[in-house]
Order: sequence, then C-alpha cells, then structure tokens
Amino acid sequence: MPGATSDQAYVCTLREHEDRVFCRDRWNESKALPAIMLGITSCYFTRHHNFFVVRNPVEPTLGEYFVYFSVRLNAAGFVDIDIESAYPRRDGHREKREHKTSMNALLVNTVRGVPTFRPR
Repeated sequence: MPGATSDQAYVCTLREHEDRVFCRDRWNESKALPAIMLGITSCYFTRHHNFFVVRNPVEPTLGEYFVYFSVRLNAAGFVDIDIESAYPRRDGHREKREHKTSMNALLVNTVRGVPTFRPR
C-alpha cells in the first residue's frame, strides 16, 4: 500500500498467512458496523451469493462505505449475518444498485429456507 510504514504491516492468518497493511480509516469506519447492521431496511444483490449496503462514511473524504454480508440459518434456527467485507471506496467504482430487496424479506426467506431471488 502506498505510504504504508513497516509498523502498519501484519500477517493475516485467515488467508494462508497473507501480508497485509493495517488501515486506520477502515478500522475507524468498522466501529459503526453494529449500528449500520441494525439500521438496514433494504440491501442490494451482488453478482454472487451475498448482499451489500452503502452508507456515507464518518469522514466524508473517504467516499462511500460498502458493507458486504451473507445470511444463513444456523443449526439452532437463528439467522446468522456474516459480514464478509466492509470498506470505504474512493475509486469512483459504483456497485450496481438496481436490484434491491428488503431486509425483512431476506430474513423471512432465510428462516423459511427459501432463496431470495433478484427481481427481474
């Protein structure tokens, strides 16, 4: 990462001991994740198995803050929401936001064991 110092480097043990750099901006934004997840009323489909929401970051110069997550029913019958990635995007990239679903529909379908399909 440009401008990173050696004291910001660490080895990620989750992905085959991959070298990574600590990002203070991403860390600061992650503190808002509980409130973001509690406040979701609708979310967008990705091209994969997961969903995402977008919000303005605490620091406006960071761009939009994307949170990618998946949902599944666990063995005890509760819905698990797994945050897969969350980060601010400054690169001007815009995820397609035309396919959206309500969080309520997503959770109800998950409990019923029914997939939530992207609208046509």
